[in-house]
Amino acid sequence: MVDDVSRILKHNGVSVNRIDLKDYIGDALNNLKFSEAKWEDAVFRNSRFYTNRVFFIEMI
Repeated sequence: MVDDVSRILKHNGVSVNRIDLKDYIGDALNNLKFSEAKWEDAVFRNSRFYTNRVFFIEMI
């Protein structure tokens, strides 16, 4: 991805990226409602209920 950005930006160009830390479903913070163990439970893991569980510090 870095190569692609470098390819299309002008010399000394700037790229601004926004990372949304909310869930994709309902624009909420469902990732905070349950423990890591609950999210990794087979019932949750095999359901179609996906949520963004990556914390800001992990993105950095």
